[in-house]
Amino acid sequence: MNIESYIVKLLHGHDCVIIPGFGGFVCHPVAAEIHPSRHLIYPPSRKIAFNADLKKNDGLLASFISDSENISFNEAMRNIEEYVKSLRTELENKRKFKVDAIGQFTLSAGNNLVFSPEQNANFLLSSFGLSPIQMVPVMEPEKLVLKKVMPQPAVKPAGSKINLRPLELIPAAAMIALMLMIPRLTPQINSTLSSLDFLSFAKENPPPSQTFQKPTYEEILMSIPSFRGKEKKDDLIKESDNESNKEEIAVTIQESDKPEELNVPSVTANESVEIVPSSLKFHIIAGCFSMEENARSLKNELQAKGFSAEIIGKNKHGLTMVSAGGFADVHSAHPVLEKVRTGIINSAWVYKIPE
Repeated sequence: MNIESYIVKLLHGHDCVIIPGFGGFVCHPVAAEIHPSRHLIYPPSRKIAFNADLKKNDGLLASFISDSENISFNEAMRNIEEYVKSLRTELENKRKFKVDAIGQFTLSAGNNLVFSPEQNANFLLSSFGLSPIQMVPVMEPEKLVLKKVMPQPAVKPAGSKINLRPLELIPAAAMIALMLMIPRLTPQINSTLSSLDFLSFAKENPPPSQTFQKPTYEEILMSIPSFRGKEKKDDLIKESDNESNKEEIAVTIQESDKPEELNVPSVTANESVEIVPSSLKFHIIAGCFSMEENARSLKNELQAKGFSAEIIGKNKHGLTMVSAGGFADVHSAHPVLEKVRTGIINSAWVYKIPE
């Protein structure tokens, strides 16, 4: 009969297991800890200690063996006594005795019983299967320092003569000729400029002006990233005979739903946008970039994923706007907007080209 296996099973559920006539194993909890030199994180556990003074039979081990082996209590006690005798005999002969999964007993020079618990034994059921974790240090990347190298002027040896080739004298001769002609041409230029009437020319040819249409109430709602679904939009957009009621509605945007800093969520009358001609009024803006190379990169990525992407212009900040597709009305743009927010960028928004 393997008495040791029953002792191990009892230690997982009891704080103390006594071997009558020999001593008792006592479990005590140990919190998770970090090894200072090995850099290991050990999980919480229950460590084993041995107390040779706990020899009085409490009936726990014998009752457990009796129930498991389906034998009487007295027969279980006889098996325990035989196990203790064999344990003591091996200690006297070999000076040590190993208990599987628990630890090892040794006799010191003064015949004192010394118990060494198994290092990897963990009798805490909640930590079953957990092994030590090796910590990996995080290395800070080295900073790359760029040094500006100043070109060194060429030093000519002392006493060397400067040899100029004929072709090197041509620019200098042209500059001298131009400087000599300027005084003679100045009176003629002044008389020609005085004959021109710049004020009348400016009145007849006024500079082209670009007007912007104030964003509609529907456009303001479509620029909100947290706005989802046609049903929500129909609940928020209600027809009213009084146009001022729409302007009084306050729209609250949560901080987590705001677009990134490079994206411009809406266009107001004060903004100046360079518009690329397009027959479609509504566009899904996937991103705005200060570098055209990045804008082209996003456009190519969207086209590779099946979107009709194009670059539609710049705003007053000089940011290039990348469209994931153009549509004739805002309702047609909504399904593609959800697709872009789900698969590409969650801060995409709908932009209407000013008429």
